[in-house]
Amino acid sequence: MAKVAIDKAVPVFLTILKTALKDSDPYVVRTAVLQVVQMSNRDFTAVREAGLIRSLSEKVESDGNPNVVANSLLALKEIFHKHPEIAATDGFRMKREMVYKFLAALDECTEWATVAILGSLKAYSPRDQSDAMTICERVFPRLQHGNAAVVMAAVRVIIGCIDFVTDKGSKKAIIDKLSPPLVTMLSKDYEIQYVALRNIRLLLQKEPTIIQGEMKVFFVQYNDPIYVQVEKIELMIMLASNQNIDVILEELLETTEKVDVQLVQMAVKAIARCAIKLESSSDKCVQILVDIISNNSELAVTQEAISVLKDVYRRYPGRFEPKTMSVVTAHIRDIDEMEPEAKASLIWILGEYANSIDEAAKTLDLMMTTFKDEAVIVQLNLLTSMVKLFLKKPSPETRKMVEASLDIATKETDHPDVRDRGYVYWRLLAQFPDKARSVVLVNKPEISSENLQVDPVILPHLLEHLGTLASVLHELPESFIKTKIATGNGIENFSASSSASGRSSNSSPKTPKESKKRKDKGKTQITTSHSQQPQQYQQPDFHQHQQPQYHQPQQQHDFHQQHVQHAPHVPDYLAAPAPAPAPAPAPAPAASAPLSTSNPFRTNASAGSEHNPMTHTQPFAPQPQVDSQVPAEHTDIPPEMVLLLHPQADGANGLQVDGNFFLYRIDNAYALYFDVFFTNHSQQNIEEFQIKFNKNTYQISPEPVEPTLVVPPGGSVRVPIPCTVGAVPVGDFPSPVIQIALKSSAGVVIFTAALPISLLLIPEGRIERDDYLQMWRTIESETNDDLGIIAGPIDIAAITGLLQQYLIFLIAERVVDSQVFLYLSTKIGTDDTLILMELALSPGECKLCTKTAVEDYIPLIRETIVVLLSPLLNLQIA
Repeated sequence: MAKVAIDKAVPVFLTILKTALKDSDPYVVRTAVLQVVQMSNRDFTAVREAGLIRSLSEKVESDGNPNVVANSLLALKEIFHKHPEIAATDGFRMKREMVYKFLAALDECTEWATVAILGSLKAYSPRDQSDAMTICERVFPRLQHGNAAVVMAAVRVIIGCIDFVTDKGSKKAIIDKLSPPLVTMLSKDYEIQYVALRNIRLLLQKEPTIIQGEMKVFFVQYNDPIYVQVEKIELMIMLASNQNIDVILEELLETTEKVDVQLVQMAVKAIARCAIKLESSSDKCVQILVDIISNNSELAVTQEAISVLKDVYRRYPGRFEPKTMSVVTAHIRDIDEMEPEAKASLIWILGEYANSIDEAAKTLDLMMTTFKDEAVIVQLNLLTSMVKLFLKKPSPETRKMVEASLDIATKETDHPDVRDRGYVYWRLLAQFPDKARSVVLVNKPEISSENLQVDPVILPHLLEHLGTLASVLHELPESFIKTKIATGNGIENFSASSSASGRSSNSSPKTPKESKKRKDKGKTQITTSHSQQPQQYQQPDFHQHQQPQYHQPQQQHDFHQQHVQHAPHVPDYLAAPAPAPAPAPAPAPAASAPLSTSNPFRTNASAGSEHNPMTHTQPFAPQPQVDSQVPAEHTDIPPEMVLLLHPQADGANGLQVDGNFFLYRIDNAYALYFDVFFTNHSQQNIEEFQIKFNKNTYQISPEPVEPTLVVPPGGSVRVPIPCTVGAVPVGDFPSPVIQIALKSSAGVVIFTAALPISLLLIPEGRIERDDYLQMWRTIESETNDDLGIIAGPIDIAAITGLLQQYLIFLIAERVVDSQVFLYLSTKIGTDDTLILMELALSPGECKLCTKTAVEDYIPLIRETIVVLLSPLLNLQIA
């Protein structure tokens, strides 16, 4: 009934559903509950006004049939997931009496209903240890259920209660009861085994003793599929201790004798990780690795052992090199046949221990002949090892070798990471020879086997989803779930974090075409022509590079472009003077208005320090909001611009690009523009402009440039380019830097521009106090940050005034003892995302708690707060 697409029939259907929800037959009520969800997808407002959502909450609280309660719980979960703003008014509160009623009804439930009810209990926090123990006792019988889903749901409830049990004896008794059902699941189908193993990894990180005495169930069987074998070996490493290491090494050593090369490689890597984890057993582990290198005839196995020995050297510097180096160097002759990772490890060893390896210089020099054909990881390690060789054995021969390697890396390599590392080494050796040794040959930090575990920050959240896909992927559901939301124009795809944002209903829905742009999250590509295949390029890690400085665009130029022009001409690494600065660009034509430089907060993502490009600079500075209309084509004074592409940069061929991002108000809505000035310093027309943005935090993509655009010689043309903004930011490392590819008749160039999040804030970020409190309760997850130490006076009026200038508004203020709490709100103009903050100020410390539906914005807004408050509070960053 609910799927009949007749709008006029909706009131009739709602009346029927009201009647069905009051029927005496539980089967009718169960079916009607599910139809409420279907109807809410079609017309949510009508369903809510009819009181059906509140009726579902009443079913949860008072209905005596457990299967009706289970259906109601699942229906409310789906509705509140799509409309979290109504949870506080139309939802129910999980009370102690309800929890005990649910637990008492478990014996009457179907398996499906049991899983639903147990899943709902995560919303309840036990009052004390007695309450937690009572819940666990009621759930224990479900651990022996034949359905694996019921077992994992029971484990999830017990793990949620275990933190409230303070008595060590009681806690140990609970943990001991979890081990048998988990072991039993390892005898079921392989798919269930895999899910159980992935969940056991999370449980072991939470409670290391949960399955300590069951080591043998993780031994690899000959008929186990590869995905089960991987997890079993991983769990053996997690369970490794001084008491059972001999049993584990015996099993791993037996595994290395199997026929499956991939399995043998995993076992070799596991032996090395045991050595890293247990120092007392490291000698045994290393001896096994040496025997494998010496006696195994399979190159794939030998190179894996050499690769993991590098990590052992890092963990125990100077301890195992004398007894193992001769075995490792004996395989230098096989380096050309090795896989990239093993080859990179051996090259790292040659550079790190160049003083004690006679063949290091010869081998590295020989490897440079195939430099351009090697994988990126090999190129990076080869470049670093060459510099290490030169610093450890300075001589005319090694100097010539390092010059040749840097020349190839900067002139003949297309990969930006390799090329940038070449420029860094070139500049370091040319201008800072006294610091080169301390930078390149610095002692490496010790590595640990724990860095492969799940992040402790997200571990508690994953434990709340035991037995679900999140616990298998070890990722939060928001990172991979796509929720379908019904709109007036059809069904749109939004991520879970977007659907939970509680955005206003007047925000414009995304079209299917715009939604399609967000699907290829894992791909990094730009399209240089509508008729050509996409051109692949790698996105550099901007977090490894310096942040941009405040600068005057007419006076400072891009450090990367300067090196493209001048670095190859440095003849002497240890005595050469600094490269001469690039010549200033040719003046713009008289008809072009001068660029404004009145705003010191404008930033350039490509800019560097002229006197020392490698110094650490300030983070992105926020920009004051400008509320203006989209400028007309004939405006006399263009907005502030920064130099993005120098005309003498490699590939620019006389094309200069100045520009910046601007947010404009158009008909009570906001639109983002990339406003650019193209200046032609060449003798030919520049035309056929195409511009693309690489994958970025904001999911910004530019609209096509007018195909008739032509920039004549000596001319300058302004082009405001509208930008399409995705529904949800993406990226593992949120960054305000956007990488831009520009294709024209002058060639293809890549440069970067900065889009600080402060530019996207809008005046509508001010909300009422009651709305603030409701939204704060609705958004469950929060992020707490220690911003630093306050070394200056705390002037609340100055702080709130400055924040309001940047459209971060004060909602309320509270003083507790000597601590001041400021409750702040702001809103992103491109997608109406509301950001709530609690700023805690007290003598000596400054803390920030942030809540928002789109968590990728949090690092960017935190950086803005730090930049703004640092001068006022004399903030000392920890």
